[in-house]
Amino acid sequence: MASRPSAGTDWTVDARYARGSDPEIESSESSLRVAAEGGGSFGFGESRQAWDVVLPTDVALDLGVDANAASSDLALDGANLTSLHIDANAGEITIGLPGASVEDCSVDANAGSISIATDASTTLAGSVEMNAGSLELCVPDSVTFAITIEDDNVTFGHNLDESGLARQGNTWRSGDGVAAVTLDANGNAASFSLNPDGGCS
Repeated sequence: MASRPSAGTDWTVDARYARGSDPEIESSESSLRVAAEGGGSFGFGESRQAWDVVLPTDVALDLGVDANAASSDLALDGANLTSLHIDANAGEITIGLPGASVEDCSVDANAGSISIATDASTTLAGSVEMNAGSLELCVPDSVTFAITIEDDNVTFGHNLDESGLARQGNTWRSGDGVAAVTLDANGNAASFSLNPDGGCS
């Protein structure tokens, strides 16, 4: 699935799928739901599905993505999101947030791969729970950000100690003042990389 925002208040869905596996599309003035049999909102059933979803940027949105053994590219440039919830089960999720505002982001990944890229104008507050998965976060050096690792779990590896960030308790941060990007990350048999070599996927 690919998702991207567009100026205005309209949305579009371009769905490609095998015969007999038509996705369910339900909409109203305030909501949009796209689902495949056996999946939730933006979910995938057993038949192959490929969706391109264009979302409006002129209104605040609540966005939920369920990706079961699926690949999703969420190009959310300039999006205005009250909430963003992602549930990835053996899925690969790429989230681009340049210029976006995300008030509440929550990511649950089981054997999944998550990549989040921000820019100098992104605001993001959220949490990530990983189980046997990996998380990449790219944040420009000019941005004030804070990352908290709540649990001291030896099976959750990260590169924050080598990042040059200031540490206070379980929080690593850059710069002073209010952080534009705040993220709580926890995991089991998982890994977290801040600004990996080569950038985020």
